[in-house]
Amino acid sequence: MPIHLKVSGSGYAPVASPGAADPEVHRLRAREALLNELSAWISVAALAVLLLDESALLFEFATWQTFLPTARNQTTVRRMQDFATGLESTCDVAKLDIAHIDFVSKVNGRDLTYFAMPLAYEQTAFYPSFLLIWVLACSAGFQSFRSTVLHRSLSFPAGPPSPGFLRDMAWSFWLALFSHLLLWVKVGSLDTPQVTDGTKFVFLAATSLVALAPHYLRWAYNGGAPDFGRWVEYALTAPLQIVIVACSVWTRDRATLYALLVAQASMILSGALIELNLKRIYKCQHKLQMRETDSDDAPGTASSHKKLSLQRKRKSAVYETLFTLAVAWVTFAAIWFVIIAQFERLYDNAGRCENCAAHTASSCPVTAPLDLCELAGGACRARNDIPSAVVWIVATQCLLFGLFGLLQSVQIYMSANVRDAARADLTWHAVSSYYAVLSVVAKSTLEIGFLVMLSQMPTSVRRA
Repeated sequence: MPIHLKVSGSGYAPVASPGAADPEVHRLRAREALLNELSAWISVAALAVLLLDESALLFEFATWQTFLPTARNQTTVRRMQDFATGLESTCDVAKLDIAHIDFVSKVNGRDLTYFAMPLAYEQTAFYPSFLLIWVLACSAGFQSFRSTVLHRSLSFPAGPPSPGFLRDMAWSFWLALFSHLLLWVKVGSLDTPQVTDGTKFVFLAATSLVALAPHYLRWAYNGGAPDFGRWVEYALTAPLQIVIVACSVWTRDRATLYALLVAQASMILSGALIELNLKRIYKCQHKLQMRETDSDDAPGTASSHKKLSLQRKRKSAVYETLFTLAVAWVTFAAIWFVIIAQFERLYDNAGRCENCAAHTASSCPVTAPLDLCELAGGACRARNDIPSAVVWIVATQCLLFGLFGLLQSVQIYMSANVRDAARADLTWHAVSSYYAVLSVVAKSTLEIGFLVMLSQMPTSVRRA
């Protein structure tokens, strides 16, 4: 019987797998091995492209905390009020209202006005390229590990001849290792005002240790079963992708970014929980299918009690799966509502504080050096200079992240048809292949969008 491989302390040890003798399972394992191999190649290539673009490596996203300063000095209060009123009257933005809190308090028998207006506090910046480096390096490491395990299981169905760490490493591991050497050389030589040399060393060490962890920790992987390691990879990468997307639409409050990051990580772990419940469902259905041929199934018999117990366990697993799925979809909707709503506000109102409406068609500043507006329908109006790549980033990432959830939703919907071990094996292998494709496409499209966005900005811009 063909076998799967499980990682043990001494190397890849053979472990029998239900349905492994099925030629279709063998074909799916070969396809999954190839897809992970290609994904590793693409991730490393994308990482190399990023490392060779120094302008992209040094580009910064500004972030800050929201702070609510208060003033009682009447001169300061009038200045803050004049600023809010003046900006509201100048900007042609619907529903624009500079947030403020003001109230009058009696102090020593006279009225004293308190005024508070939110401002940026502790402004700093970070390099989104470092987040992309982490995402691509981790992906390459995990993908190369899965490719190694699957290829070894196909080449040595009875187990590798002499298990050992170096002997078991496929070319994809050495490819990933080479990319880390390039990473250390390139990032280590960068002049990064926002990151000290000590912080860079910690970042590089953490990136290499985490990305190559599956190889030296010898994690278990079996494409024909739930794989917690896959969700570990996604939890380490997808939240950082969300941060990059959010910053591209000018979501810069650090508290909001932290909340989006944690929400995405929590949602990812819902996927791991759903897979464990699906395994319970498949197992119960397999046992129930076997009991359908049991002739001694009269009410009150031990066999009847066992069948009822299996049915209750299956129902419990289904309810837990559906509840977890609902929470995951609600979290997904909340994350992307924040991002898309911010993008729509940004896109609809970009340039509307240039006071273009105050100009006539003849005086409209449409040429250098004050090319701030544009003529449309004989009227002077604000010009939208948001890079078109931002639309690509938001649209592709939202679609691809949603496809992960849709794939798992379809797997849940089709779970009633999985009633034996062979069918379960086929299902897990097929789903694993789809995840491999979605993962590398999501990360690659984000890098492409990021690099194109930078190319569409003025060449002098180093921070946004």
